[in-house]
Amino acid sequence: MSKKGKKEPEEFIQDTDAYFEDGEQKWITLELEDGRTAECAVMGIYKGSNKKNYIAVVEEEKLESGEPYFYRYAEDENGDPVLSNIEDDEEWEIACDGFEELLDELEFEEMSSEDDD
Repeated sequence: MSKKGKKEPEEFIQDTDAYFEDGEQKWITLELEDGRTAECAVMGIYKGSNKKNYIAVVEEEKLESGEPYFYRYAEDENGDPVLSNIEDDEEWEIACDGFEELLDELEFEEMSSEDDD
């Protein structure tokens, strides 16, 4: 366990089924920098090329066309998510690239499963 009671998640979510609970999209509530709260859909939890963990979320109102928000991701000792802001441009690029790779993997898996039908 690292400082501040955070720990690394035991397992990273790499398929779309993990973002749904009982067939429903998983949601989190974020407090944004402007002070408002936003209900956000979890789009992915993944490891970047720098071996740090990230989460991508999209606001409910922007689900069809919005850009995701990226945060560093960890879990506390109770298994609850802990999100941290990404402060520098280089790390932001790593988080974006990791999300694009995750989407590519999911698209490939979907195409492969369609070929099996």
